[in-house]
Amino acid sequence: MPRVAKPLSDVHVRKLSFSVTAAGKPKAALHPVGGVAGLRLQVSPPSASNPKGARSWIYKITIGGKRKEMGLGSYPGVSLKDARELARLKYESIKSGLDPVAEQRAKKAALVAEQAQHITFAEYSKRFINKQAKEYKTPEQVRRLTHQLTEYVNPHMGHLFIKDISVKFRYTFRF
Repeated sequence: MPRVAKPLSDVHVRKLSFSVTAAGKPKAALHPVGGVAGLRLQVSPPSASNPKGARSWIYKITIGGKRKEMGLGSYPGVSLKDARELARLKYESIKSGLDPVAEQRAKKAALVAEQAQHITFAEYSKRFINKQAKEYKTPEQVRRLTHQLTEYVNPHMGHLFIKDISVKFRYTFRF
């Protein structure tokens, strides 16, 4: 039978800290907070990018026979009470047959696709130049591509959104 974590109060959660290895180096620590099985607070040590350290809620659960971790937000942005409630909601959705991790990935993919539609042709051409620069053999090829796009194409199409551009092929013979 698994051990059940003692429910911690908000005061106890605020006092939790990162751990230290035998060599004396700080490392992140996962602290079970109780109330919901699998809910933990991850406390990371201070670093150059984050001098105070970081605290985030991690919910570990088995979904379809696989052990998965879900982030529930950072502490104190998400309080202990809210983290427990979120974990309970995730647990209920898993019990009803849904995979919250897959749903979250699908939502993120849809958001990225939506944002990609709001890119102008000028922004996309900059990305294209950077991608093509890796494939070209000489800097002259990159310079030529940059010149052609910025001088001839972007003044006419640079302000258009990518989603609004379609290919209309019309060829007329002229003699």
